[in-house]
Amino acid sequence: MNIDNWLLDPNADPVVLIDCYHTEGVRRIGTQPYITRPDDNPANVSYDDFVDGGLMFAAQMGANRSIGHLEFWGMEGEHLLDWTSYTAWIGNKSWAFSQFERLASGIIESATRPSRQKIRLEFSDPAKKLQSQLLTEKTGDVLTPLPMGWAFNASPVVEDAATLKYRLSFSNLVDIIEVRDNGLPVAGYTDHGDGSFTLSIPPSADLTCDTAPSGSTPSTVRFCCDLIAKMKGLGVSGVVNFGSFQNEAEVGLFVNGNETAWSLINSLCGSIGAFPRFNEFSELELVHVPHSGPAELEIYDDDIWQDGFSQLSIEPVRDVKFSYRKNWTVQSNLAGGVTAENRDLYGRENTQIDIDNGADDQELQLIDSLLTDPSEAQQEAEKRGAIWARKREIWRFSVVLPGLTARLGQRVYVDITNEITGTGTIIGWSKRPDRKQTELEVMF
Repeated sequence: MNIDNWLLDPNADPVVLIDCYHTEGVRRIGTQPYITRPDDNPANVSYDDFVDGGLMFAAQMGANRSIGHLEFWGMEGEHLLDWTSYTAWIGNKSWAFSQFERLASGIIESATRPSRQKIRLEFSDPAKKLQSQLLTEKTGDVLTPLPMGWAFNASPVVEDAATLKYRLSFSNLVDIIEVRDNGLPVAGYTDHGDGSFTLSIPPSADLTCDTAPSGSTPSTVRFCCDLIAKMKGLGVSGVVNFGSFQNEAEVGLFVNGNETAWSLINSLCGSIGAFPRFNEFSELELVHVPHSGPAELEIYDDDIWQDGFSQLSIEPVRDVKFSYRKNWTVQSNLAGGVTAENRDLYGRENTQIDIDNGADDQELQLIDSLLTDPSEAQQEAEKRGAIWARKREIWRFSVVLPGLTARLGQRVYVDITNEITGTGTIIGWSKRPDRKQTELEVMF
């Protein structure tokens, strides 16, 4: 059975079952009482009807996490248990447990007692693992850098001053394609193929390097995000509605400080109009946001709860300043032999594309991307320019929709009589699957 079609059936009576795990066992509760069958796994297990207010989930474009919470009538002292994780299921009370659909799973972040008999569990996801600093390895007393893809003008660290050995990376993901001393190419150096090189003579000033992906190693947003996630002990991402351009666009990243893994993933995704999130199963997703194209969902008057819509804001027309080919080491006072073109190139933070939409002077959308190819940067800049070429309205709708269908970045057609008609993009939602209720924030 298709769970979405079932939820749309007026006769569907959803029940949500939740397994809440703690160090002493598991607490099984539901929005309605339920007992598994003798041939189920687990067999003959009772889910108590102790949930208060249902199961709530929420997600917002640009937010660090997808979160939710659960309140239930608990026993004294239960909030003091060491709660660890949860799994939620949805189905019909008459079904066997094997027919239930997994609704969500993740981490229980905390437990509190808001009243004498009530327990509140706050749900979270693995985003906390990505909030920590990415780099941990050191060369001497400094962090060992990590370049990815086409890093431009990146600064190596000294590994052995006596032998003139320098290190640009702790991995062999990239090739060092040029080493420069004060802006001038260095001919006499030995590349060791492991992210380090040795000079034949001491440098006269600051060293910088350019990198390229090594061999068949990709330099795409998805590859770099997956590498960062794996470095923090997470699995690779799923990709939602990425087009061919977003899958193939090449980036350049150079990490040499205390940047968090999450901030780096956000910067990579932002380069192609996407964002990262953890879905209801605590899986990392990279979601591209299409502000054009056909609708996948439709909302009409009959889908709206009484007075269940409001206009939240109107975003003005904006000019766009799109930056690409980031310069990782901005230099001035370069050697006399550096050409005027390179002097300008090494002395600025990036290359910029300006999209003039005729906006007021103060309405400017600044986008710092990690794209490196001029044609790909131009393509993305024009897409951003088209987004802000007209005013954008943000509305909230309280709708009866199948609780599992609406997702961030999804296109939705809305036709509310005498109010609004058009196709927009979902930028936020909150869901009560057991009641088939969803609140959507949509940008038109």
